[in-house]
Amino acid sequence: MDRFSSAGAAARVEGLLDAGSFEPLVANRTSTIAGAARLGGEPVWIAATDPLRARGALGRAEADALCMLFQAVRREPHPLLLLLDSAGAKVDEGLAGLGAFRRLFHELLLTRTAGVPMLALLGKSCFGGASMLACLCSARVYSSETLLAVSGPAVIEALGGKAELDASDRNQVRMLMGGEARTRLRGEELLCADRMGAFGAVAIDWLRSGHPILLGSDTTERHHRLRQRLEAAGSHADVSSQDRTQQGFEQLIPASYASTSRGAVSMALPPHGSGDPAYLGVVTGTVVGAQACWTLADELLILVSYQDDTNYGMLRVVSDDRRNAWQDLDR
Repeated sequence: MDRFSSAGAAARVEGLLDAGSFEPLVANRTSTIAGAARLGGEPVWIAATDPLRARGALGRAEADALCMLFQAVRREPHPLLLLLDSAGAKVDEGLAGLGAFRRLFHELLLTRTAGVPMLALLGKSCFGGASMLACLCSARVYSSETLLAVSGPAVIEALGGKAELDASDRNQVRMLMGGEARTRLRGEELLCADRMGAFGAVAIDWLRSGHPILLGSDTTERHHRLRQRLEAAGSHADVSSQDRTQQGFEQLIPASYASTSRGAVSMALPPHGSGDPAYLGVVTGTVVGAQACWTLADELLILVSYQDDTNYGMLRVVSDDRRNAWQDLDR
């Protein structure tokens, strides 16, 4: 079967890699394949979820196998290929499954911050937690059959109704989350033909070109462009519940901290020079939308950019749109 979007994990691994080069890291007792291999003669690590088994869902067993792989990758940092085709976390495993995914995401985040090059090769579906893993990679490769989103079409329709998204409308779904739509957003998103050889050729080119993080990957630029998209879509911060948000947040932090809220996002800074950690989060008890996520990222970027190890309270350099309450919180 030559179509990448229709193949299972084993067929994808076999079809992409140099013949006979795959060495499994652990005995395969899950739907996920993980190990070391070669591609175009280059050493790589590879993991593949299997859409033919439970739609590639990630549970505790899959998380354990992938965590072991990511730890091995950091010890021997060859490029990592993630072949993702997954409905997300195994929700039937309850809190244990969610906890396993938290560990999984943490291990992949450590791998990314360690500077390991990572390429996501996406099959037909990449939803929920799998989409988060894909977005940690340096770049993502789609076909026209790929759908990527935090929530799948049926879930969005169930929560928001057909006015939000008609899951039966194939064109509407692809315009929102399809591979062709995703690759128009930024340079790290690559579209190729839905063939095993095409995906393999893209991966080999990526390896041989020094596995770059592609055009448009600057965090500040991407963050600014996302803000522009939200503004164009008419998305605005919800300030109606701001007082209630801040009151709930203040119940969770030490009394000595100075706190404030910006829409649904709250932040608290420790006393000047204490060296204690800052707090940042969303505690509205309601759905967290795109604007709240952007604001949370904005505050985090500013905190990281202007943090001094001996004085978390200094946030004197602010962007033009920030309210005065966010300046000099420790004064």
